[in-house]
Amino acid sequence: MTTTELALLLAQGAGKQQENPIAGFLPILVIFGAMYLLMIRPRQRQVRQHQALMSQLKQGDRVVAAGGIVGTIRRVDDDTLSLQVADNVVIKVDRGSVARKIEDAG
Repeated sequence: MTTTELALLLAQGAGKQQENPIAGFLPILVIFGAMYLLMIRPRQRQVRQHQALMSQLKQGDRVVAAGGIVGTIRRVDDDTLSLQVADNVVIKVDRGSVARKIEDAG
């Protein structure tokens, strides 16, 4: 038996070993699980909090819009809010552009 024949026999024997099919998918599952826990789940929580904030907005609330505009809500429509930003200055902004509600400290 020559070295070449021995190498062929070893290669055929190594090819017959079957790997567990789950072991090939395990790294992919671990990466997806980590991505879900670190990226997707916190973002879903943020979206739920923002939707709750949008549903609770009412006239008289002080809010900060996404552009940094601070104002008091004067009118609430379906998709827009009328914000009073100064005396006799009322602007309309999209309801989704409200970043946060300003809580009164006293």
